[in-house]
Formats: sequence, C-alpha cells, structure tokens
Amino acid sequence: MTMIYATLILFIPQNTVAHAKQDAWLSFLIAFTGGVLISLVVINLSSRFPGQTLFEYLPLIIGRWPGKIIGFFYVWLFIHFCALVDREYCSTIVAAFMPETPLVVFLIHGTIMFAYITYCGLEVLARINQLFLPLNAGLLTILFALATPEMKIANILPVFDTGFLTLIKSTITPLSWFGEIVALAVIIPYLAEQKNVYRLTIKALFFVLVLIEIATVGVLLVFGPTLTSSYFFPVLSGTKMINIANFIERLEIIPVIVWITSGTV
Repeated sequence: MTMIYATLILFIPQNTVAHAKQDAWLSFLIAFTGGVLISLVVINLSSRFPGQTLFEYLPLIIGRWPGKIIGFFYVWLFIHFCALVDREYCSTIVAAFMPETPLVVFLIHGTIMFAYITYCGLEVLARINQLFLPLNAGLLTILFALATPEMKIANILPVFDTGFLTLIKSTITPLSWFGEIVALAVIIPYLAEQKNVYRLTIKALFFVLVLIEIATVGVLLVFGPTLTSSYFFPVLSGTKMINIANFIERLEIIPVIVWITSGTV
C-alpha cells in the first residue's frame, strides 16, 4: 500500500489537478474504484490457483509462451518502477534541498538501501511498513490541520465543473498507481492469513484514498487549481505556507520524510 501512496502524494496532485482542476479529488475516487476492480481480479485468480504466483498460473490460463512473455513484462514493469522511484527519490532531494550535491551520491545510497531491504525479505518489509504507516498518516493529518488558516473553501468550487470526459481522462495517471495493487499476484501465496485478503486489500486501498485526498484537497484549498497545477511539488509548496505565530514554520521536511519512508517500503 505504501508503494502506491508514496509517489501519489508527492507528484500526482499536480498532474491530476492540471486536467481535472478543482474536481481532482473526484478523479481519485474513480481511480480507487478501478483499483478495487483490479484487486478483485487478482485475488480471484489467486483463489482459483492457491499457492501459485502470477508466473505459475499465467501459463495455465493463456498458454506457456504467452504466459511467460506477460510474466517477463510484469518483472520488467516493477524493475522499471523501482528504478523510477529511486530516481525520483534522488532528484527530489537534490532539487528541493541539496542542489550542490551530485545526483550520483543519492543514487548509490538509494540503490544500496533498497537492495538491502529486498535482501532482508518480505517479512522485514512488512514490519517496516507497520512502523512507518501510522507515523506517515499522522504527519500528513497534522500538516493538513496546521495549513487550515491558509485554506479557502472557494478554491474547490464549483464541484463537477470539469466535465465528465475530462474527469475520466484525468483518472488515467492515478489509476496507473492504484493499479500497482497487481503486486498482490506474487504476494498472496506467501501470506499467513489468506482468508481475509480481499477485505484487507479494500481497507488498504481505502486508506490510500484517504491519504491522497487529504493531500489533494489540502493543496487545492490553499492554492486553488491554477497555482496547484503550476507547482511541481504542490504538497511541498503547501507545507512551506504553514506559519503559526512565526514559530511553527519550515515544515517541508515532513512530506519528504513521509515520501522517503513510504517509497522505501
């Protein structure tokens, strides 16, 4: 779940708002529905082929070679995704905080860190997630509350002003991230509790939806759709606006912490 909302929170609000304007929060609702449907397909396939991963039951469904080809692209997809997250992690740190540090320093650091976590195995990854998830959710909620004085409800009005077709088109990018739930196809066989997989998956996706809606609605209320779509890191920019009594300020490190810890998992 954290792999879904990590990059969603940092980058996707800008992309989605650029298309859906103040109705961007509706785009994520539609994308959430798509994620639920994808998870339903994946879980049903896993229940039909218990104890087998995607790579094992694909050849049984569509044939040996087509199954292997799709399995290859599945592996390539996640290798590409991991490389993308690593580059985003490094580029964000350099662009936002340490512009004079060579990018390769963070690339090496990130690659070693991700490789070590992978080496430790799925259980360690899950326990890290248990540690960071409530922390990150709490930090985002606190940021939203602290930014309340800067929010204007008029910035998200009128609702349903974008148009249905434009709204549907704006869901393509967030749906691609919600679609990462297909990773369950290789995780489910290794779960100790498989009876409640569907219920837990829906809860996880809903939790992702809540977090991304907090981020999206928050930046829209602060900046409005025009300014939000002009910022490359709208959540980061919104955090910079927080100033409580000239004492609580410069909190932009918080969304970076949320993103790095979530992206690591």
